[in-house]
Amino acid sequence: MDYHVKEVDRILNIYGSLSNFFGAYSKVYRFTTENIRQFFEHFSALDKDVLCVCGSGDQMLNAFYYGAKSVTLFDINPLSFYQANLKKAAVCALTYEEFLAFFFSQYESVMSFELFQRISEKLDSETKSFFHYLYSRYSKDILIQKLYFDFQPTILKMQEMNGYLEKTAYERLQNSLEAKEVRFLLGDVKHLAKQLKQSYDLILLSNISDCIEEMFLEHPLESFRELIDDLASFLKMNGVMEVGYLYDYLCIKSPKLFYQKESRERVFPAEKFPLLSVPSYYFYSNQDAIVTLKRERRR
Repeated sequence: MDYHVKEVDRILNIYGSLSNFFGAYSKVYRFTTENIRQFFEHFSALDKDVLCVCGSGDQMLNAFYYGAKSVTLFDINPLSFYQANLKKAAVCALTYEEFLAFFFSQYESVMSFELFQRISEKLDSETKSFFHYLYSRYSKDILIQKLYFDFQPTILKMQEMNGYLEKTAYERLQNSLEAKEVRFLLGDVKHLAKQLKQSYDLILLSNISDCIEEMFLEHPLESFRELIDDLASFLKMNGVMEVGYLYDYLCIKSPKLFYQKESRERVFPAEKFPLLSVPSYYFYSNQDAIVTLKRERRR
């Protein structure tokens, strides 16, 4: 049994479920919780090298759909890599309608073993073994409860957030995806810069900015800025970084430091870290915002 499978087996035997708190061997998402589509439509990925959070795998699929030359995924949770591999293999193996039916909870066939068997023909052996272990122990409904966050978005909302999720886009991605290779970097984002061996045109940190108080117990904003500066040294000239993601940024009264405009802009000045306003992930909100950084030559 693979080490990661053994660890998941140990956790499930002791606690009955994976943790709801982000970390190694926590639950994973089936789909993104941010507007990736607008980022890639604003900042071209065509023929670019992309570094992004692994998460649900949607960052990777969007990057390739929008023409990325290479994608490197990083995450502290090794299970997110299995999820990304599952999503990639599903695009390669399933029709558009079958893909929706496998991943969206409004279908009876969500996470069905019959569709998984089709997907498994395109999976690497390690990911296949991980999911076979889960299917051998649990019904699909229990598997979903134990592995995934309780997150059930509509197809329409996910189409708004993901460029690849419209039918013609999915089919175009499907025609090229199987030949694409993905590199995985496992570890804490605080040490990511030490793992990097190349520079990138685009770096996407997703909503890691939501967790800086947990990541840095002292001076969270300043410490996060140091992390961003370290990663920015791996941006190519004119490269762009998604530094942070702000949900419902016009209205939210969040205690999180990164949402507090005055505190944030003291450390991340707006002229260097401009906001990109995007349609919101939340149904009750109009706008989210992406904090960006572009590497430019000093004048």
